[in-house]
Amino acid sequence: MTRKPLSNTIHKLRGSYRADRHEKGSIPVADGPAVAPDWLSKSGRKYFAKFRKRVEPLGFDSETFSDEIALVASCQAEIAECNAFIDKEGSTYKSVTANGFIRRKYPEVEIRGAAKRLLHSLLADFGLTPAAASRVSGSAPEPPGAFDDF
Repeated sequence: MTRKPLSNTIHKLRGSYRADRHEKGSIPVADGPAVAPDWLSKSGRKYFAKFRKRVEPLGFDSETFSDEIALVASCQAEIAECNAFIDKEGSTYKSVTANGFIRRKYPEVEIRGAAKRLLHSLLADFGLTPAAASRVSGSAPEPPGAFDDF
């Protein structure tokens, strides 16, 4: 299995961008802003708008990345819905067995865990986790100093 190629934006931030290598197979980025797809829920659309603002400075607010932004928003909405249920009902319930009862987890607990794992993976793809951010040096170059001529 091969590694997923990095975007040109990431290469430029790292300082490893080379036009002779990276422009040939680059993905053309659409000019328009990201648009929420029809399948996204009402609560997901709120998260979509928030996440668009978050990735705009990184150059990902484009129609090209609409589906990926929608996946992030969908995960965030699902986590919020599961959190609301768990806050109201708790994370476990009593289930009657032959020997009395047993406590079981609500399905929302597992759904929330899966959504959190997927969200973390998607955020890493956007370079928005601490580990991913440490791989991308987005700091500005230092201004010239008085001793640079020596």
